Amino acid sequence: MKRPEKDAVLAEIIRQQQAKCFHTYGYRRMWQWLKGSKEICHNPKTILRVMKKYDLLAEIRRRRKWQQMSQHVHKYQNLLNRNFQAAAPNCKWVTDISYIQTKQGVLYLSMIRDLYDNSIVAYKTATQQTVNLVLDALNVGMLMMGRRTDVDVDAAILEFVTKYGLLGLMTALPTTPSFMDYEAVYLPKNHFIKAETMETEDYLALFYPFEQLDVVKQGVESDWTVSGDRTMIALTMTFADEPMAKTMSFQREYAEPYDWIAQQLKDWAFTLTTSVLYYHDYDSIDEGTRNLYRKAMAAFGGIAPSYHIELLEKPTIYWDFHSLLLGIQMMFSFMLVDEARPLRLCKHCQKVFMSSRANAAFCSARCKNQYNVYKSRGKHKEQDGDENA
Repeated sequence: MKRPEKDAVLAEIIRQQQAKCFHTYGYRRMWQWLKGSKEICHNPKTILRVMKKYDLLAEIRRRRKWQQMSQHVHKYQNLLNRNFQAAAPNCKWVTDISYIQTKQGVLYLSMIRDLYDNSIVAYKTATQQTVNLVLDALNVGMLMMGRRTDVDVDAAILEFVTKYGLLGLMTALPTTPSFMDYEAVYLPKNHFIKAETMETEDYLALFYPFEQLDVVKQGVESDWTVSGDRTMIALTMTFADEPMAKTMSFQREYAEPYDWIAQQLKDWAFTLTTSVLYYHDYDSIDEGTRNLYRKAMAAFGGIAPSYHIELLEKPTIYWDFHSLLLGIQMMFSFMLVDEARPLRLCKHCQKVFMSSRANAAFCSARCKNQYNVYKSRGKHKEQDGDENA
């Protein structure tokens, strides 16, 4: 008859506790926890032996995720030159980004520290880095430019929306995100709606196809009632000082047409491709073709984000991004004209990347190696064909 494993009960208790603490307890701390919780009292060496036997030791060091320098927008001059002493407050500020591993994913913490007394001047946390946001949007658009299958495109768009959210087209398309304060919605020329003016109710219906919000509109006055959903009520209170339409776009009922999202991502990719091809093929194309490229680039643009000025230590401009679309578009515009770290298309995989130097042609060493291998194989095939002929 098979004898039961004598350490199985203790190992199971340790396994459950390691799962709760994300495998951070060493054998000494585990022994203290067992002793304090009065689960099972053993010698610390027994705890160590069982943890080794069942592979329950703590993760001493997490695997570091290296960040590619090519993803950074700018590389600034070293002004401090390792002189971290400050004679007075607000003379020297330093900042850095910390990558905090959590159960839900990576959290980015950016802090500004005054070197005079090491006080924290400001800090901000985020769940993603904005450079990757623009690159991801462009690469989804490049899938459509490359005529990939609908399945691949659908999966890429769904992944983008799941990661970053919808584009906020409802507040991005009109002349103002505060369109609820007007009698109608006024629209500049765009790819999605041909009408220059729409009734507010008809415009809202485009973005709430499944369930309408409880909105009453009379002239310039509008009343919106949120009830029954505590999360949405809290969200509405959080954005109480923002335009009503922006708050409405965060409600569960909000939706955007798939075709519109796909078209916008494709438009951004087309703009990048136009810029890249114009300068790459400049000497080999005629003036008529160049004018076509210029007209295509001139069509890029739209409603610029508004801004206001706040009186802080000095007058400071604050940009008002009321949609993800405007945020991406403005960041893309600055990245497109950045000479130090220009946007490039990988010569091998056609992936969009930020180059560390002006003449970079590949997004990674792997793509460069694969490109050279395929190029070499192609030459060998041509030589074999000539010999057989």
